[in-house]
Amino acid sequence: MSQQMSHSTVAGQPDRRELANAIRALSMDAVQAANSGHPGMPMGMADAATVLFGNAALVRELVERCPDFVTADSVAELAARMNELAGSDDVDAELLATEIARYDDAVERGAALANDDQRRRIAQARRYRGDRVRTCKAARIDDPRARPLIAIR
Repeated sequence: MSQQMSHSTVAGQPDRRELANAIRALSMDAVQAANSGHPGMPMGMADAATVLFGNAALVRELVERCPDFVTADSVAELAARMNELAGSDDVDAELLATEIARYDDAVERGAALANDDQRRRIAQARRYRGDRVRTCKAARIDDPRARPLIAIR
């Protein structure tokens, strides 16, 4: 019995398999154009590359179609949308902003000055190559270049 994978995408956006196939084709073209090298590794790792370098189309699809995702351009707006989704006023926008600022300040100080056990453990995990690809680098939560902010119920 064969199983087929679902390749759900945002309309007009390539799915992960199409992206991997594009990487494969470009690898072959690059080797041919250079008249040197072998496309084996990039062709074999094309699927991994689509996972390791993110899937913006999947995130967009979840934000657009999943009622449990909310987005905002500010912490106050995010808190308001979280409260609206939950039907309560449990998320205190001021407290959320304070906690995010505290975390962001710790990230700015760097790993050497980390006083948070979870951050120390993540930094330790990133020293091992196998975990480095599965754990992201420490980054600010409230970074204007990385907006919108996303919350998941």
